Amino acid sequence: MLQINYPKNKIDLNLLHQKYVSAICSNDMEDKLEEYFNQRTLIVPNAPTLEKLLLMSIEELLRESKRIGKYIKTDVQLKKLKKIINYDKAGKGYISKKQPKIAKFFSDNDNKIKLVTCYYCNIDYINAFPNIGDYKDNLHFVNKARKFELTAIKGIDDTNAKIIMNYRIKKK
Repeated sequence: MLQINYPKNKIDLNLLHQKYVSAICSNDMEDKLEEYFNQRTLIVPNAPTLEKLLLMSIEELLRESKRIGKYIKTDVQLKKLKKIINYDKAGKGYISKKQPKIAKFFSDNDNKIKLVTCYYCNIDYINAFPNIGDYKDNLHFVNKARKFELTAIKGIDDTNAKIIMNYRIKKK
């Protein structure tokens, strides 16, 4: 499990929490989750809000997951919940549409939470390339990036970008 080093200062921590929640929450998502927990066929007493779920510790989240799980009786009910809370960018859930904002939150706040691995997959080395296409890793970036993307990296000027691109052609 990846440990996040949260700010020690209460004010900074609350500000970080607010930014995180605002990156994910929307009134539509809150409404969908509330509607889900109050279905005629599935009533979850004292159901948590989306904000509370997002800010729970892992221990609290596990307890809440077990508690909510007792009320979910069918696969259809479970699929509906997964559609609302879906972190997969390729998916059609509400949160999946927010994935770029979530990634931006972690990229913008990496100095505050000091992540050195990917939050989702725990890969040991991650790189944030803002305003650049999606690349699996550094090698994929070097092999596929366009010239303007290469030159956006500090230390790579036009000359170096041309060298990289010419090397790709020779390699083929």
